[in-house]
Amino acid sequence: MNTHQHEHHHPDGDASGDPPGGHGMVVLGAGTVFLSHLPMFMAVHDYQVILEAEFVGPDGLPEEAYAVDRKDHPDQKLYTLAPRPFVLPDILPRDDKPPRLSSFRGNVFRNHFERKATDPEQIAQDVVVNVKNVVHGRKFDPAAERPKNLEYILFGRVGDIYLAHLISRPPDFDQLIRVTVDHELSDEDLARGLPLSVPDRSNSSSERVREGDGAVSANLRAPSGDIAVVIEPGVEFYLEEGELAEKM
Repeated sequence: MNTHQHEHHHPDGDASGDPPGGHGMVVLGAGTVFLSHLPMFMAVHDYQVILEAEFVGPDGLPEEAYAVDRKDHPDQKLYTLAPRPFVLPDILPRDDKPPRLSSFRGNVFRNHFERKATDPEQIAQDVVVNVKNVVHGRKFDPAAERPKNLEYILFGRVGDIYLAHLISRPPDFDQLIRVTVDHELSDEDLARGLPLSVPDRSNSSSERVREGDGAVSANLRAPSGDIAVVIEPGVEFYLEEGELAEKM
């Protein structure tokens, strides 16, 4: 990918109709960077999006401030990205066509950049975010049925795996938690964002997979078919209910 090609648009195809917005994201990952959009059940934020990305400086060289800061603060859970306004669906693939947008810019913060109570601190400014892979990208459907049991998206890299709660309709919750899985998965498998369900738990925040649960039995929809797996929850990096309590 050409890291000097910033905010590149593809002119072909119909526009989404969404205006630009400030689409805050949670930043995850020790080696590879993953971004999870902070959604709400209102335009223009009504999307669940998980990205694999890289941070690059305006000079085209790798931007290491986030990686260094996370290494220096091993107990820090939440990092966030405050991008310049952009059209969120422009970074999503369209059928057989590439996304209209392959990169955008923003500032990286320790803690939640919008919440003063978390004491946010900017650690990198005007970072170029190159989107390497869209793990999951979906606009919320007001007519969608709410899953009865816990549903997650499994993603990451071998040795650095996460669950994102599958968000459907209000009231709902957003959750990002690190896990290990007792099944061998490749980076290619994880790049797809694999559906995972926990059949013996209802789809509620109170019954979510959480640190300290120990072994949790789950069903994983892998490329080779459905697999019964056991996951071990680790650190929960993010949990949000209030922003997803309002109806569409």
